[in-house]
Amino acid sequence: ILIGQIIEQLTGRILNQHVGKEIYEPLGMSSTGYISANNLRWGLSVAKPTVAPGPYCNQRKREIWGEVQDELAWAMGGVSGHAGLFSTVHDLIQLTTELLLAYNDRSDFFSSDFLKLLLDANQEAKGLQFVGGFERPHNSNSLLGIGLGDRAFGFNSNTGSMIWLDPERNLEIIFLSNANCPVTGVRKLQSFRPQLLKLILSFI
Repeated sequence: ILIGQIIEQLTGRILNQHVGKEIYEPLGMSSTGYISANNLRWGLSVAKPTVAPGPYCNQRKREIWGEVQDELAWAMGGVSGHAGLFSTVHDLIQLTTELLLAYNDRSDFFSSDFLKLLLDANQEAKGLQFVGGFERPHNSNSLLGIGLGDRAFGFNSNTGSMIWLDPERNLEIIFLSNANCPVTGVRKLQSFRPQLLKLILSFI
């Protein structure tokens, strides 16, 4: 949330406008972006066939479909640094590929020096779980010791989705799901993710 607020203060643009112009459009991520809660309140519809349905929300008194599930992000208008972004596997591949290129000093888009500073500056710290807005494998996400490299970084979402990058293997893993449909509190995918990653790594 704080990083999103800092970006808005530095650029003078709201977060969805800035990242859309500076990241998603240049990378060809045409199906990636925020769905503003204000637009929904004004009656603008969302192309529901392209968005996975969500659970019934007691607070909003309706099924959540095509709007952020996170209540704090919803209260912020559907646009926040921590939640609310919609995308597809095709679009996310454009992003993850460019991040790996940057990590290996081969990107003309992202700054390799800045990315490495963001991810590696505190690698000496023991038990470090989060770096630069990304996660590292650690005990709490059950990914420590399953075979990911020391420089692996990624993200586990509350809906069960995950993105993990392993620069040592030049590996990108993207898994999209919705563990909160039709009801919230379904946690089977939380234990499934490490098993899936371990299986994928066993073939490499």
